[in-house]
Amino acid sequence: MEASQTDIENSAPLDIVLEPDHVQENNAIGIRIGIVSVVDPNAEDMHDISLTSGEGSDDNGSFELINGELIAGEEFDFETKAIYSVRIQARDRRGGVFAKALTVHIEDIEEGNFVRRRLQNGLDGYAGVRDTYISTDDWDTPPQHLRNYGQAEEIIVSRDDGNNVLLHFDLSDIPPNSAIQMARLELYNTTPSIEQGPNAPVRRITLQAMNRAWLEGNQNDMVLTGAEDNGATGDYAEFYVNAAPSNVPWNVRGMLEGSDYDSDVVDAAEVGDIGWYGWDLTDLAREWISGRLVNYGITLRD
Repeated sequence: MEASQTDIENSAPLDIVLEPDHVQENNAIGIRIGIVSVVDPNAEDMHDISLTSGEGSDDNGSFELINGELIAGEEFDFETKAIYSVRIQARDRRGGVFAKALTVHIEDIEEGNFVRRRLQNGLDGYAGVRDTYISTDDWDTPPQHLRNYGQAEEIIVSRDDGNNVLLHFDLSDIPPNSAIQMARLELYNTTPSIEQGPNAPVRRITLQAMNRAWLEGNQNDMVLTGAEDNGATGDYAEFYVNAAPSNVPWNVRGMLEGSDYDSDVVDAAEVGDIGWYGWDLTDLAREWISGRLVNYGITLRD
């Protein structure tokens, strides 16, 4: 006996699950709360998942459902409302339908009791900073664009894309539903200004998000030639001496804007004389923590 696909009896979905089902108050709008999954006896079925009207849909307007992810449509306040109800429907490709009301719990944060973290290698056991810079210069022998600076003591940014900084902070231990109040990068400039006083020249250093993975590397101003040498260079995002087929080039030497790194400027600092300077990346950090954007780190450019 032969049975066609249409001969197989279809069963409607049996359940809808939201995991996790909670979010901290004072959240960022657009943060992912949880992933919606469907329980279906027909394991091969695909489903269209959507918010729907009916019993338990009272708070549907406070959320969005995008690609199976429940997204916060507003900033929640525990003291105002602690439990929200949404109604979600799953429809399989053969017409089977199941709908269910689900609850979203808002977690209370003690006002004024936010956790402040300083992400710096060696501080409180943190070791999640990767940093290097890449060069497009070729006036030295061997050319600077062939060198890796992953173990250099300083990171250098210079005009006209000569040297560009790459930074990455490991944020994996921060819960994805955390409410990020502020995220700020602070760096100390060690280069004195050529002039002093109010008319001293400044450099506009921009902070932009990276769009691809890159390798910090294990060299300090050295060309990658040894068997174990690896790292980013002016030509490569990832270069391994003994793994040539796996080497990943930038789209152009020194990185291509809009491809290797994002064209939008997150923030900029006017850098002059020796001292501390800062960049605000709160919105970018919220995107990383929520999972809406992959954390490939940032680049600093002049």
